[in-house]
Amino acid sequence: FFFKEHEKIVTLMMDEIHIQSYFDFKAGSITGAAANTASPAKTAYVFMTQSLLSNHKDVVHILPVATIDAKCLHDFLRMLVLKLEHNGFKVIAIISDNNSINRKTMSLFSSPPRLQIVYKHPADQSRPLFFVVDPVHLLKCIRNNWLNQRNAGRCMYFPDPKSTEAKPKILTASFKTLCELHESEQSELLKMAPTLSLKALNPSNMERQDVKLALRIFNSSTVAALHNSNLQHADSTALYINTLLTWWNIVNVKTPRKGQRLSDDLQKPITSTSCLQLQHLEKTMQWLDYWESLKHDAGHLTRETHSAFCHTTHALHEITIYCLKELGMQYVLLGKFQTDCLEDRFGRYRQLSGANYHVSIRQIYESETKLRLQKVLELPDVDMVCDIPVISASSLLSQFDITVNDSDIENKVTRLPAVTYVAGYCAHAALKKLLCQSCKENLVMDVAEIDTAKNVLIMSMTRGGLKFPRELVINAVLTMEIVLDKLRSPRFATQFFALPKQKEVLVALVYDILSDNDDLDVCVDGHAPQQVMHYILSAAANTLLNNLCKTANDKMSATKAKTSNDKLPATKAKRKLETVKN
Repeated sequence: FFFKEHEKIVTLMMDEIHIQSYFDFKAGSITGAAANTASPAKTAYVFMTQSLLSNHKDVVHILPVATIDAKCLHDFLRMLVLKLEHNGFKVIAIISDNNSINRKTMSLFSSPPRLQIVYKHPADQSRPLFFVVDPVHLLKCIRNNWLNQRNAGRCMYFPDPKSTEAKPKILTASFKTLCELHESEQSELLKMAPTLSLKALNPSNMERQDVKLALRIFNSSTVAALHNSNLQHADSTALYINTLLTWWNIVNVKTPRKGQRLSDDLQKPITSTSCLQLQHLEKTMQWLDYWESLKHDAGHLTRETHSAFCHTTHALHEITIYCLKELGMQYVLLGKFQTDCLEDRFGRYRQLSGANYHVSIRQIYESETKLRLQKVLELPDVDMVCDIPVISASSLLSQFDITVNDSDIENKVTRLPAVTYVAGYCAHAALKKLLCQSCKENLVMDVAEIDTAKNVLIMSMTRGGLKFPRELVINAVLTMEIVLDKLRSPRFATQFFALPKQKEVLVALVYDILSDNDDLDVCVDGHAPQQVMHYILSAAANTLLNNLCKTANDKMSATKAKTSNDKLPATKAKRKLETVKN
C-alpha cells in the first residue's frame, strides 16, 4: 500500500484476546506455543495501527504469550514503535485499556518509571509519545462502578458539575431510580426511556463487556425521561448521566460530519484550541479533581477508574493541542483515540472461527489472512433478491374484531409525551420518502404552534432537528399502540403471532379504523392521503413491533431470574438436610 504523508500519522493500539491453549499441527508446522516460552499460549497481544486522517487501520503484529511481565511487553512495544517509525509511520500515541500491566508497561518509557500522559518518543527524544486509556473501556468501568455500589439505592455522590461555587453542592445519582423508571413503563410499548432494558440494568459478567448496554443507560432519552418523572433523585441522576454523556459525545467523534448530522456542536471536529469541546474537557478535569478531594467512603468511582478518567481526559486535551499546533492538522477527531476497531477485529476472528469465544492462535492467524484478502480483493456484488409473495392482509381483518373507543384513549393520556415523540419520528420517516413541502406542512408543526404538554419530551431532547407532529400523526400512532395492545392480549395473541406478516395485518387494521379520517387531502404534488398514511403507519409498526419483542424478552428474562432465585433457598436447605442425615 502507498500512503500519503498525512495518512502516516497513526496511533498504535494494543489489547489481548484470550485463546484456547493447545498445540496444533497443520501443513507441516506446529502452532500454539507462546512467543517467549515453550508453553502453550493462553493469550495473544494484538497490535493495530489507525490513521488519524484516513480510514486506514491494520494489524501490525500478533504476539502469543502464556505469561508476560511489564518489562518484556515494554521492550517489545518499544521495538514495534521503532520499526513502524523506520517504515515511515509517525506514531503519536499508544492506546490500551486500564489493565495494570499496560499502565506499568507505559511507565517504563520514563526514568524512573512513572505513569504520565506523555513520554519522550523512543525514535526522537524531541517528540512526544502520548498514552491514552481507551475511552470505551473507561465508560464501561464507570457504569460498572455504579452497578457495584453497595449502599441503599446504589447511589453515586458527586459534586454539582454546573456549580460555580468554590464548594459545589453534593448531589446523588441513584441506580435504583433508573430501575424504578424502567419498571414504571415496563409493560408499555411506547416508553419515555426506550433504551432502558432489563439487560442494560442487570448485565451479566459477559454482557458488561458490551459498551452498547452502557450506552443504553448513558443516553439522552434516559436524561429526558428522568427530567419528566417525579422519582426520587431523578433530576440529579439525569445530571450525572448527562455529564458523562456529554464527555462521551466529545471523545467519540470518528467522522467529520457527525456533529452536522446530529445538530450538535460538541460532536463536531475540533478545529482550534479555543473550541467548546476543549473548554468542556478542562471543566471535566476540574470537576474530577474536586470529586477526588472529597474522600467519600462510598458512592464514588474506584481509585483506578477515577485516575484513568482524569488521565484520559487530560491526555486527549493535550493531544488535540499538539495535533493542531505542532502537526498543523485542520481538525482532530477524538474518536480515533480508542480501541473500537481492535475489538471489532477480535469479533471477526471469532465469527470466522465458527462463532467460538475461545479461538486458537492458528485460527487467529488464518482469520487475519482471510481479512487481509478481503481487503485487497474486490468481490462482485450479488444482486439476487427473491420475490416474497404479498399476503392479502384485508382477508385476515375479519379474524380480529378490534375497535378503539374513548376509554382506550383516556387510558393512554399519561403516555402522550412518549407517543408524540414516536409520532415525530414517524412524520420524519414519511417526509424522507415524500420529499414534499406541502406534506410537511400537513404532518409537522412550527415551534409556535406546539402544545407544550404533549411535546415536553421532544422539547427536552431536540437540538433543532426533531419534528413536532400534528394531531393526525399522533392519533395514528396512538391508535396503532392501542390496537397492538389488544392484539397481544390473551384473546388474540395466539392468532396474531401465528401470522406470517404481522406488520401488514397491523397496518391494515389501523388503516381500516382510521379510514374515516378526512384530515388529509391530496397535496399540491399529488401525494394521496392513503400513501402518506401508509408511510406513517409503516414507521410506527416497525417501532411498536420491535418494542413488543424487547418487552416480551425482558419479561422472560425476569421470570427466569425470579425462578432461579426462588430455587436457590430450597437447594441450600436440601443440601443442609443431606449433611445432617449423613
